[in-house]
Amino acid sequence: MKSNPSPCPHDIPSRSEAESVAVSDVMCTDIVPLCKGGISIPANANVAQAAAIMAYERLPILSVVDALGRPLGTVSSDDLLRWIAASAGYVTFPRS
Repeated sequence: MKSNPSPCPHDIPSRSEAESVAVSDVMCTDIVPLCKGGISIPANANVAQAAAIMAYERLPILSVVDALGRPLGTVSSDDLLRWIAASAGYVTFPRS
């Protein structure tokens, strides 16, 4: 009888964790003009939504805006990777 493969030793955040963290919690507050294509995401969107938009649109960065469309900062693929690593208990370095 074949046994089940051992679980992955690197725990990654679950879907529910990714859907419960707002993009404003992982964004950089450097104010920049709207990113390529003018695609932005609301500050209350979750990190899973940000990742999905970035993957679909093939963008490395999104502008984060408030409810009135005013820029608050940016969220990058690096920000999302740092969040995943930190959520799994790994030490991460701050964004430079």
